[in-house]
Amino acid sequence: MKNKHLLQQVLNAKDDYYRFKRGCLAEINAGGIGDSLIVVSLNVPGFPKRSQAADELFDRFMQEVQRQCDARLLLVLRNIANNYGFLSCELTATEAKRHCVYLESSNPIYRLLDADCFSKHGETISRTDLGEPKRRCLLCGRDCQDCIVSRRHKIEDVRAKYEEYLAMCSLLSLHQAQM
Repeated sequence: MKNKHLLQQVLNAKDDYYRFKRGCLAEINAGGIGDSLIVVSLNVPGFPKRSQAADELFDRFMQEVQRQCDARLLLVLRNIANNYGFLSCELTATEAKRHCVYLESSNPIYRLLDADCFSKHGETISRTDLGEPKRRCLLCGRDCQDCIVSRRHKIEDVRAKYEEYLAMCSLLSLHQAQM
């Protein structure tokens, strides 16, 4: 019964994400708040999806995206499924994705985040649309989608690598706070 309740919470949280995404795109389409939508989220294997370190990493990346893309914060949604940040910007979705890919690759810790960029009409711009390689698996370096679909690795192993990255983020934050 507990798993059924958890599954229902996750499904409801995903519904919230899609509802807010549609609402943000509708606002952008109505005009006046930008040409594209950026949705930032964490790439978290397994559960739990949220922790203090993950929230801090998410917040730091959100600030970087806002600065890099001169983006306006529309909404931050924090729920059992993930952290989601919805931002609008005057850049085209392609330009915004270029900036976000640059940020994602500027710091190894940012591999744990994803910035999806949508045109005002809802079209997604992917890394490969820009001629960039697909995301790589944290464990083996192969295409991460292939590893996910084929279940090449145990979730516990991927989660352990994720936790290593989060620990690196916490150490970096502690080091910066002491400076």
